[in-house]
Amino acid sequence: MCEAPTPALAEQICKAAERYLRYYREERGKWVHPKELGSAGVERFLTHLAVDGQVAVSTQNQAFAALLYLYRSVLEIPLS
Repeated sequence: MCEAPTPALAEQICKAAERYLRYYREERGKWVHPKELGSAGVERFLTHLAVDGQVAVSTQNQAFAALLYLYRSVLEIPLS
């Protein structure tokens, strides 16, 4: 397991996770656990950020890194 993130990084991870979960709540009308979304959910969310959100590549990369940390280190769910 990796080291605990710094407070600033932990805040970034929480914000990315919240944005991710809110995206699917709005889409589905209910809260969804990340394990139900998996790799396909992450990929779809990142595409949404790029296409609909028109975020910078660096923002998309930060969101990916945060979600990767969430899945691997917090939830202990591998992403393919």
